[in-house]
Amino acid sequence: FDADADAKLVKLTVTPASVVLPKAGATTQIKVVATFSDGTTRNVTQDAQYESKDTAVADVSGAGVVSGK
Repeated sequence: FDADADAKLVKLTVTPASVVLPKAGATTQIKVVATFSDGTTRNVTQDAQYESKDTAVADVSGAGVVSGK
């Protein structure tokens, strides 16, 4: 590891940016892509941590699947 030479994280892109589920039981997959200072990108969906703001309305799995209630 070389902190000066190694690429650094410059941006995380989450898609979709917001989720509206049409009905209870509907699901959608969140995707997270990291962009680094050397221009490379990496899908980090499985590495991200997820949390629902309102678990009475929706849950989100550790894999980034949002499920409406």
